[in-house]
Amino acid sequence: MKIQKRLRLFSATRVSYWPRVTFFALTLLCLIMLSVQMGAPNSYAGFRVLFMDTINPVLSFTSSVTQGISETVTNLTDISSLRSENARLTEENRQLKTTEQLAEKLTDENAQLRRMLQVVPEKPVKFITARIISDTSNGLVRSLIINGGRNQNIKKGQAVLAEGNFIGRVQDVADDASRVILITDFASKIPVIAGPSSQQGILSGDNSDVIELLYIGQPQSVNPGDDVLTSGKGGGLPAGIPVGKVARWNGTEFSVIPNADLASLRYVQVADFGLASMIEELSKTVKAH
Repeated sequence: MKIQKRLRLFSATRVSYWPRVTFFALTLLCLIMLSVQMGAPNSYAGFRVLFMDTINPVLSFTSSVTQGISETVTNLTDISSLRSENARLTEENRQLKTTEQLAEKLTDENAQLRRMLQVVPEKPVKFITARIISDTSNGLVRSLIINGGRNQNIKKGQAVLAEGNFIGRVQDVADDASRVILITDFASKIPVIAGPSSQQGILSGDNSDVIELLYIGQPQSVNPGDDVLTSGKGGGLPAGIPVGKVARWNGTEFSVIPNADLASLRYVQVADFGLASMIEELSKTVKAH
């Protein structure tokens, strides 16, 4: 029993002893080489070459081992990160599937209710894509010229969109060109709703890059970051078209940043929601009676 303990002690001592001896020997050899080089650098060139040839495999092996350990640690870290990311994506996918199922259910219920109530279906929206041929904005007006007009069935008052966001209305129409007044123009006044409680207000341009949101009944119900949508009031625009987001409140009014980057527009869509023709037809009917 005592002999086995002594053998284990000797083995452990030997394992921990040899790395120290090796380190000491290499250090001593480096010091000898340094002193030799400083004393007679030209006389021992061959010895230095022999030493480099001898030590190179050791250094290469040490470097490869160190690199291997480093790569192993990196791989283990990456595996841990991938597992966490996979768990997060799995949970997110589960939530998305739940949301999708709920949306499908609500869509089916909505369709059934519409059939039961005999809801009049909405008319399809007609879009005309036009290219911006001139930006006529200056210190007094904010407007664009597009390459579409009467020959393309564009009419005054129609909504102009950029990537689904309301940016202005058609003001003047020629045969093959039209002028669009942007929402940032001083003359632009758009009925909108803002915030989760759909607070009604008027979006008023002031010829700057932001828009003023005026006449909000309950300002405390609107916060920065809330969406601003058209309200449908006045009959000129349908409800629910995205316009921008609330930026800040200065104590008397909100400022709104448009969703669309008005300075970098190249193409727009002129939307015909059918409201103008319906209003015109209704007016003719009223006059006839």
